[in-house]
Amino acid sequence: MNWDPEQVLQDFNHVAELAGVSRADELYWEQQTAPHKPPALPREFMGVYIFLFKGRVLKVGKANVRSKGRFSHHHYNPNSSGSNLARTLLRQSHGIEFSGLTEETIKEWMQANTDRVNYFVPEHLGSDLLNLLEAFLICRLKPEFEGHDSQKR
Repeated sequence: MNWDPEQVLQDFNHVAELAGVSRADELYWEQQTAPHKPPALPREFMGVYIFLFKGRVLKVGKANVRSKGRFSHHHYNPNSSGSNLARTLLRQSHGIEFSGLTEETIKEWMQANTDRVNYFVPEHLGSDLLNLLEAFLICRLKPEFEGHDSQKR
């Protein structure tokens, strides 16, 4: 990983301050190196998660208190939702690292080979701050698999 999650959080605190959020210092983060287990979203927290592979940022996403499954499980199961990292990795064709994966092996492969950085946002700070953090991280980290191809320039 060629970026520092703590420095990114400090930089985000400046952005949040400019947006009028005075308590963004209540956010915290954790890093899970491979192999990892899908984390749980703590009670009364929302989160932004980042999947990494060999230092490359693959995906940035968010989950609020009503979408804990999105944070913990959906990205590991290609059939869990219409859009998830497992499905994207199975469909992508421009990387030898991802060839040979199947619906049966993708979850185990992701847990064994990807790292995660998770940022936790107290629910009382609101979904606007969660949305701002996700947007900031997408702009800052430029994940490889973000959004639909039709949305990219």
